[in-house]
Amino acid sequence: MTRFTYFKNSKWILSVFILGLSSSALFGLPQKTPLDQRIDNAIDWGTAYLLQEVNKGEGWAPVNEYPMGYIAIQLYALLKNDVSYLDPRVQEGINLLMGFPNKKVYSVSLAMMAYDAIAEQIYEDTKNRKGGTLNFINQDGKKANSVISLSIAKSKMKVCLRWLLKAKKNGRAVWGYDMPGRSKTDPASLYDHSNSQFAILAIGLANKRKLGVPKKFWEEVADHFIFAQEATGQAFTERAKFRSPSLPTKKSKSLTSKKVKKSKTVLVSPWEAIYRDEEILTRGWGYTEYKPDTQTTFSMTCAGQSSLLLAYKFLGLRGAGATKRSKTITKAIRDGHGWIHRYLKEKVWPDRSPYSLYSLEKVGDIGDVETYGDIDWYARGAEVLLRTQGAQGNWAAHGTPESRHQTALSLLYLGRASGFAPKSMVRLTGGKIQQNDFAQRYWVYSPSLKGQVPIIRFFRQLRSRPYGELVLAAKEVVQNYEPTQLNEMVYFIRTLQHSPFKKIQGYQLSLFSELTGEEIKKPKEALDWAKRWEEANKILDTKNQSRLDDVITFLKEANGLKMKLRLIRVLQKLKDDRAVEALFDQMESSEEVIRRTAYDAVILLTGNTLEFTPEGSGKDRKAQLEAWRKMWQVHKDQN
Repeated sequence: MTRFTYFKNSKWILSVFILGLSSSALFGLPQKTPLDQRIDNAIDWGTAYLLQEVNKGEGWAPVNEYPMGYIAIQLYALLKNDVSYLDPRVQEGINLLMGFPNKKVYSVSLAMMAYDAIAEQIYEDTKNRKGGTLNFINQDGKKANSVISLSIAKSKMKVCLRWLLKAKKNGRAVWGYDMPGRSKTDPASLYDHSNSQFAILAIGLANKRKLGVPKKFWEEVADHFIFAQEATGQAFTERAKFRSPSLPTKKSKSLTSKKVKKSKTVLVSPWEAIYRDEEILTRGWGYTEYKPDTQTTFSMTCAGQSSLLLAYKFLGLRGAGATKRSKTITKAIRDGHGWIHRYLKEKVWPDRSPYSLYSLEKVGDIGDVETYGDIDWYARGAEVLLRTQGAQGNWAAHGTPESRHQTALSLLYLGRASGFAPKSMVRLTGGKIQQNDFAQRYWVYSPSLKGQVPIIRFFRQLRSRPYGELVLAAKEVVQNYEPTQLNEMVYFIRTLQHSPFKKIQGYQLSLFSELTGEEIKKPKEALDWAKRWEEANKILDTKNQSRLDDVITFLKEANGLKMKLRLIRVLQKLKDDRAVEALFDQMESSEEVIRRTAYDAVILLTGNTLEFTPEGSGKDRKAQLEAWRKMWQVHKDQN
């Protein structure tokens, strides 16, 4: 596996890890690269790492302990980060997962999350898109057959749900490692908030799919985590800021960045109600219920907070009347946010593990938290993960079992897996298009998608989940890319060679031809074209007149319209009248636009305005060009 360079010039190095290439030097993104691009790059790199690892001898389960859990968490991370459930490697993992009996709370909870992610993709890919059912194409060019269907995925979720509800400890919404009574080391009374948070999130997904979660369950969740929270805490005055329901959110679920209609009414997040003139105390959670000697921790406070947020959501308390239960749970949530907020104000977080960051992501995305005061919790956590990603795209030591679940947890954070609204084919990482270098080019307009799409993510999903709308939009994205930097687009298109779908692999030649304006029969031709374009840009940027002869040679060898126009532009900008005769040759072109562009350059370089009519008849143009050549020869003789 090697990191595939999208483009490389004096200002930018952008890259992504793609399977199937031989090992080579690695290129990293500069720290000044905007965060959105670095996150997308890290996600591509991390998913490729997991897909490479599951292809090795140990397969999806690197150790004998928790095989179901290892398979499930890797599947969940891949599916939530745009890898299709129809990918042959993912199909193998799904088939293995379905063969395991339900054991261990972590494993069953993660399996339920994986089945939900599968159901989400199936629903999107077959029913929730324009054009009806999509036929994915496998490596043989035939319709891809899946080992799982929407009904099977939901059926598996129901089985997991029944198991988890039965595995609760003492009739409360808490869990240990296994079904009560199955293990001597895990007595019926022993529970922890780590296993519990995963079970509660999984059951929340079942609730979203209306699989029959009783309301009483969410009352139990609320009652327990109110009981288990610290009894008191430090006074705190700063507040969390919530995403406005009137605006697209970070990691928006919409396909594109859409304009928000102006309204006289400013909508306020329902979560704002928790701060109605009430005191904030920083009260967190420990590994089990609160006792005087219990140590509260970041990860367990996030676990307790996300569980309460789900209870609040599914009990319908947002915007409800001030009942005794709603007042109590509101206070607990307010103080939980206070504990997390105070913790995040520390310059260096003591606990920055992928597990803890994923726990934070659940709080932030389930609770619609934009920032804690002026702290962008997601950006800060993402920076931590970007700094700690390994040389192979991994988190934790490469090749170890830990690298599997640590990489999966990191990807779940970066991909913001815990949003409860269905995710679209192309998600946004943030709103504003920055006006600098590649940050501006990162967003490309697609008329059929009615908005701008993030380029790295677009091609990731075109590779992995080639829904018809994306295939149709690909030519638009190619056509609308920054016209001076078309060499970059070659490398984006080239990543399609690693799609598990044969039709998409072949589609790259069509896109290469669309981009270059030339008939491309082999990828190498497009790569050579990109190198030539990049070289021309480099000469233009440096205004290196010593390379004039090289540009003239490039122009003579060029076949396509776009390349010729670019090289004429370079000759014009070099402002060296030695290029005039080469431009005369282009004024003989059969293409009017080339004749006109070359004529404009000649006027600029010579300061002469002899007549030439690019749209005129061949006879007239020949005579006019002959007059130009005679004039220029006289000029040369005199100088």
